[in-house]
Amino acid sequence: MVMLVGRSRARGVLLQILRCFRRFRVSPSPENYRLLHAHFTGQTPALSAALEPLLADQRLDDAQLLRLYEVFFGEARRMQEMEEAGAHLDRLSHELDREIVETGASARRFREEMAKVAERAQLSRSVEELRGLVGDMMAQVNGLIAHMGRLEQRLADTRARMADLRAKLARSREEALTDPLTGLANRRRLDRALEEAVERARAGGGVPVLLLIDVDHFKQFNDRHGHLVGDQVLKVVGQLLRSHVKDRDLVARAGGEEFAVLLRDVAPEEAVRVAERLRELVGSRRIRLRNSGETLGRVTISVGVTPYAPPEPVADWVERADEALYAAKRQGRNQVVARMAPRKTSADVQSQGQRSRAGADALASSAG
Repeated sequence: MVMLVGRSRARGVLLQILRCFRRFRVSPSPENYRLLHAHFTGQTPALSAALEPLLADQRLDDAQLLRLYEVFFGEARRMQEMEEAGAHLDRLSHELDREIVETGASARRFREEMAKVAERAQLSRSVEELRGLVGDMMAQVNGLIAHMGRLEQRLADTRARMADLRAKLARSREEALTDPLTGLANRRRLDRALEEAVERARAGGGVPVLLLIDVDHFKQFNDRHGHLVGDQVLKVVGQLLRSHVKDRDLVARAGGEEFAVLLRDVAPEEAVRVAERLRELVGSRRIRLRNSGETLGRVTISVGVTPYAPPEPVADWVERADEALYAAKRQGRNQVVARMAPRKTSADVQSQGQRSRAGADALASSAG
């Protein structure tokens, strides 16, 4: 990566960005400018690591830049939108409060005026005076009705704007917890779900089981066929996982080519069987390019399985699942390894390819 420093830094960064716009014929949008600016100034090393291979391979385009922008800046944008919507909602709430106060004040003024009219009516000595008082009273009533009509319309407008903002805020919050590529839960949502599952288990609820899943040899596949095809593979894997897990459970993209499945209330033996079904399901699919029809072969996954062991912290639970996952990868990939107890001395339950044993039998043999 070329990092520009010194007095000509700003001008040099601008020239680098303009060259990229011309060289790759990408649109000079604010999003693309921000992305390239962060790269050439070295602000985001992870972004540069993802962008440099595209620049070197001459395959940068608007779609690639949009994907990178969503990954590295999408969450910040959504958080800003949420903050702005929240601030606007606060302003509307204050407006609503003022209008309610104004309604009360108007009602009090009307009551005071009617009391004055009633007092004058008691003192009046002629029909003409009474007629005048009635006329004044009707004018006061009509004025109040008109004022209340205007106030009612303002309240309706404010409520409508507040409803729109609440909906926008809900969408932004959902987007902030969603992986933009796969549509699955993102790491933030996964972390929250793990904390909630641990709290329930510590309170005597069901014991959750965590599955960590890694797409085998994904880097080589990505380097060979390109990031766009790699993204499609991740989407397919994510859809398969989501469609074959119960709605009460959570499927998340934990990062890169790693996924997580949180089974909220299931026996460890059944969790192993679920992991095996997912492994077989993904491995049975062949990836085919839509444009050319070329078959790229099978994609396989490795899975680490571990139940929560109260009262351990979340970090220990995740670390144990990670150890099980990397045990599966070390032992040849395309298999499930389950670690059933917190200590490393506990036996592993292994299953590999079509020769894997059922989870219950594996657990029974390890217990013996």
